[in-house]
Amino acid sequence: MLAELLTSVRKTEESLRKLREARRLGSSATAAGFSNQTGSLGTVSSDEDKIRHQIYLDADSFSQEVSSIVFLVLVLFATNYVESRILS
Repeated sequence: MLAELLTSVRKTEESLRKLREARRLGSSATAAGFSNQTGSLGTVSSDEDKIRHQIYLDADSFSQEVSSIVFLVLVLFATNYVESRILS
């Protein structure tokens, strides 16, 4: 699911880049229209960066949570192991 989202974001970014280039190479009237829309296209690119950054933050947070859980499981396992050795 994450890979699909990143692929979709990448394809959207490539499409916008091609659109920008096509508008830059177009007539002066098209170029004037492009200059009026640069802000909105720039915002889209910025939004894509925000999406990537948020995915990174979410993955990092998830990784930390999993590490904490694994650590707790190992502590519980070690505690039970030590107790069973003492009682044996």
